[in-house]
Amino acid sequence: APNGAPEHIPKFGINVRIDGEDKVQADYEQYFRWSFQQRAVFYADSSADHPRMKLPIDTVSCVLGNEITYGDTTLGTRVGVCPDPSWSYDHLVEGGQKSFDAPTMNGEYNSEEYLYLDAELVRCEHYGAEAGITCASDIELAELMTKEVSIGVAWNGILSWEEQD
Repeated sequence: APNGAPEHIPKFGINVRIDGEDKVQADYEQYFRWSFQQRAVFYADSSADHPRMKLPIDTVSCVLGNEITYGDTTLGTRVGVCPDPSWSYDHLVEGGQKSFDAPTMNGEYNSEEYLYLDAELVRCEHYGAEAGITCASDIELAELMTKEVSIGVAWNGILSWEEQD
């Protein structure tokens, strides 16, 4: 980021493919879903007055990659799940207010302030009842694992897969 300014990352996202087909989160949330958190470490964990922060970020469906059009065909994009780029948070910390106006990353662990994004794969048992979702059984989960399941990450529009169609 220019001049050390925090870098907002709305172009970060995760794609799930099952047997070669892109899936949106609703297609597989009976098994698992993605959870994103804004994380912050202050003073390399050396100050009890400045504990770590872990703030949940809503997820949204998104299109990942950089679109390329050849005639009537569009290539280079996949559906996925992303941290909500409209997320913001105000948090009272010693010495004032800590605000985030979008998912943000900046610094390094030994910096005064280190901000990063955490993506976590959460099994349905941890949210299903509250969300009104009937979770897959262990047998159904084992059946899913017999399929070709791939997870890809997109960062700044660049997909992590070897093949891009």
